Amino acid sequence: NENDLNAFNHGDLWTNNILYTYEQSAPAEAIILDFQYSFFGSAVLDLQYFLFTSLPDILRFEKMEELVQFYYYQLKDLLERLNYDMRKFPSLHGFQLEFFKKIFYGKNSES
Repeated sequence: NENDLNAFNHGDLWTNNILYTYEQSAPAEAIILDFQYSFFGSAVLDLQYFLFTSLPDILRFEKMEELVQFYYYQLKDLLERLNYDMRKFPSLHGFQLEFFKKIFYGKNSES
C-alpha cells in the first residue's frame, strides 16, 4: 500500500534469526541472519512478527502499546539521523493505526 510506511522487511524476524556477540555476559552487538523471506512492505510487519513470535504472551498483552510506541520513536530518531524526508513519516497515531490495522499478520505468525 503506497500510503503505508514501507520498508525492506526481513520476513522471519524472531529471536533465532538474531546473532549476538557478548562482552562480560551482556549483549554488545547483534546482526540479523536469514533473509530468504525478505520483502518490501509496511514497516509494521516485521515488528508484529517479532512481537508475536519472540515475546511471552503476558509481556505482549500488557505492554503492546508501549512497545509499539518505543519502536516508533526509535525508528523516527534513526531516520532523522539518516536525513530521511520526515514529511513522509507518519505521526505516532498514524503508525499505531497502521500497526493495528495489520494485526492479523502478527497473529497469523503465532505458533
